Amino acid sequence: MNAVLSLVQVVIWYSLQAVVITRLLRGKWRQFPLIFAFVIAEFLVAVAQLPTFWAVSFHATQAVRSWSARIYDRGEVFLEFFTFVVVISLIFRATAYLQSRGLMRVVCVAGAILFVGISFWVHYDARISPGLWMTPWTRDLNVGSTILDLALWSLLLAQRRTDDRLLLLVGALGIQFTGAAIGHSLRSMAPHGHYHAWSAIVGGKVVVLTSIIRVYLWARAFRTAPQAAGKGFALDVPSEPGG
Repeated sequence: MNAVLSLVQVVIWYSLQAVVITRLLRGKWRQFPLIFAFVIAEFLVAVAQLPTFWAVSFHATQAVRSWSARIYDRGEVFLEFFTFVVVISLIFRATAYLQSRGLMRVVCVAGAILFVGISFWVHYDARISPGLWMTPWTRDLNVGSTILDLALWSLLLAQRRTDDRLLLLVGALGIQFTGAAIGHSLRSMAPHGHYHAWSAIVGGKVVVLTSIIRVYLWARAFRTAPQAAGKGFALDVPSEPGG
């Protein structure tokens, strides 16, 4: 039953991701090039992680499980860093009209780098399997991304001119970050190698479900027509005064 449910989730996620890519390719990728690059990278990483899904769901040998787990862990770390970059780029976009944008950008970037570095220093341990320290580190990265996303959401709501598409993109990321932090926390409760422990199964489902919700909301965001002039932020990154 768990394998069938996992397969359904995978099919839904790939289908929605294909919709997002298709809608971006219709021209919106020029307005959101970094998000487009992230979506493509996420799709390719998910393809590379398919052996992990097969190994965990269909009781593969321990050797295959170990190899698949290494691919999964490295793919997750890569996407976490990429997500950090995407959120920071959205903060740059949202602060383009603020007089204090320089200070806010420096604080956000420096804070993000410091948080990632400290979390890595706390969890890294060369004496153990990478999966044992990467899971809590990935959980911390999701918490950091959630804080940045919440700050960005608050900033957008506080501004007089709102961009519904940007709000939807940011809100969808917030849902995924929160779900991923919860899911990775549950997965870290499972004994190492016990992929079918209840905490590992539930945690994995939470991560995938919130990712599906985020991709679905992104598909809706890129389906809507650009806002009329004067009703929100321009979809292109606005030029700064004097530029």
